[in-house]
Amino acid sequence: MKICYFSSKFPPFVGGGETITYLMARHLSDLGHDVTVVTGALDDFQPYKPRVNTEKFKMKYIPGFEQYCVGRGDMVKPLSLIYDTLKKINPDIIHVHNLLPQYLLSPIVGDLNAKIVLSYHNTPNPPLRIIGQFNDYELDYAFASHIFKKTKYDSLVATSDFYKQWGIRLGAPSRKTQLIYSGIDVETFNPSAKRRRDYFRNKLGLNQNDILITLPSRVIKRKGIVEAMRALELLKIKYKDIKIFLPCLYTPFDLPFSRQILKLVKKRQLNSCLVHYKRHISFNEMPLVYAATDITITPSYYEGLGLCVLESLGMEVPVVGTDVSGINEIIVDNINGLLVPPRNYKKLANAISRLIDNKELSRRLATAGRKTVLERFNSIKMALELEHHYKYLLKNEN
Repeated sequence: MKICYFSSKFPPFVGGGETITYLMARHLSDLGHDVTVVTGALDDFQPYKPRVNTEKFKMKYIPGFEQYCVGRGDMVKPLSLIYDTLKKINPDIIHVHNLLPQYLLSPIVGDLNAKIVLSYHNTPNPPLRIIGQFNDYELDYAFASHIFKKTKYDSLVATSDFYKQWGIRLGAPSRKTQLIYSGIDVETFNPSAKRRRDYFRNKLGLNQNDILITLPSRVIKRKGIVEAMRALELLKIKYKDIKIFLPCLYTPFDLPFSRQILKLVKKRQLNSCLVHYKRHISFNEMPLVYAATDITITPSYYEGLGLCVLESLGMEVPVVGTDVSGINEIIVDNINGLLVPPRNYKKLANAISRLIDNKELSRRLATAGRKTVLERFNSIKMALELEHHYKYLLKNEN
């Protein structure tokens, strides 16, 4: 098969949808398919270059693609380049990631001899946002619904049950909707990497006694960064050597909010607890971050699934998450992780304290977490299911 992955962003930009796109491009090309990623050119990141001899997929960068998707440019130039690029590739399958790329592609779909598969990673959070394109919630809802109801695609592949139910609610035909869970690279995120625990801890300036809490999400409000800092304020009274690391703080997605967090850190006298690293951390380096970590926290207000939860569990690092959409599709409380209510920094602090004080509990949850990932959230499993689904779509031309 000739497969095109169509996404406005791609690693080294860090995000769940971008990671999935990369893994599927890598795995499907390893399975013998001709895979091309068509993506945007980002000002802040160097273009990704597939590793010679180990990564067989190709890259095509479209100027203006990402700018259009974030509302900073029109569609004329990128659409013209996309049309020419896709005509030359002539793929059998175009797998579109996210709703703005789907909307951009929609005027030319009729001229492309390909099956269109849509996945989206924009996480609805009523009554505030559906995809976050418009400040007005009703308009945002109407726009997303229009894409699901009116644009052409042959299948919606939802990467969590949360995304499946919301896709149908917004107008995707249930008969076209398929649930294929996101997965992580279980070889990369492997407990054996913890043998290099000291490597990144030394880079972070930590000593043997420091307790490292990592919050690996983007620095935006819905990720519960404020609650994490308030929990840290309580924890540092009991644990003098506790530290917190926000890998994405160096390249913040929301610069004003990141400044707000730094002001909170100063106000609450948490400077000595916040670990700084003066370089962007690529997704390929994240196993080293987890290897250095004692506990991962994901205190999000909502999630579509939560790849950082899966990555941490894959590494057998215990996780405290919030009992919200997405995360509670992965974590069963006290079985393979701990769940706390969202926006509750006191219970978040208590859960972290339980894991620090009870090493046996931490080990049990971490071991069960790895098992969960292997059984349900393995990226190879996801790739094989996608391959089967693509073949089904091509076989059933009608």
